[in-house]
Amino acid sequence: MSSSTSSSGSPITLTALSSGSATITASVTIDGELYNASCNVTINEKPVRELSSLSLSGNYKTTFELGDSFSSEGLVVTAKYTFGEDKVLSADEYTLTAPDMSSTGNKNVNISYTEGGITKTASYNINIIESVVHVESVSLNKTSLELQVGELVRLEATVLPTNAINKEVVWSSSDESIATVTFMGLVSAKSVGEVTITVTTVDGGLKATCAIKVSETKPSSQGCGGNIVATSVILSTLSVLGIGLLLIKRKFSK
Repeated sequence: MSSSTSSSGSPITLTALSSGSATITASVTIDGELYNASCNVTINEKPVRELSSLSLSGNYKTTFELGDSFSSEGLVVTAKYTFGEDKVLSADEYTLTAPDMSSTGNKNVNISYTEGGITKTASYNINIIESVVHVESVSLNKTSLELQVGELVRLEATVLPTNAINKEVVWSSSDESIATVTFMGLVSAKSVGEVTITVTTVDGGLKATCAIKVSETKPSSQGCGGNIVATSVILSTLSVLGIGLLLIKRKFSK
């Protein structure tokens, strides 16, 4: 350590030359009397900036289908050091070992980076699954309808291919004040107007629509305040039930 002295009371500048300990002493004579003051100083070795580890982050893909090509797009590799700021590495600065994509299962992706004679590694897992059959199309049994207020009709959706892994659909109405639709595709006409019923596949978001025009309910002209067709169906059903009960009664009365 080197030092400079001053008798004028100005600050003294110290220069560290090597590691170790030293005592700095200041002396002054006042009215013929000597006064001393000292300070112990410790000099440490200058820390060395060295590569300490790698960290992985980012929105990178970890699930692949059999037959896919491996991609590390979105992967962020960061070099960390014993002191100082971290450094985000570019793809050409580190080495990435691509996994075997020819079979299903969990695979390891290895990454290494060397700096200053020091090599650090990191890794992450991917999962290769069997090829998934995705939805390719969806259609409705009706693309347009005319309904009267109060009428109900069920729309049927066909999702292809038939072996698609997820054939779930979501139903929606462009105006629920005119017509509503249930999760089963049952449409209920609420008021006069025009509305579009849409079915959307969960897998792929494919859509099919049915345009519906709702008009006022026409007055019934069938008499007895009911529907002849509906009444006929009900009477036929009751008739069948009556015959069935009669046969059962006869069987047990033998």
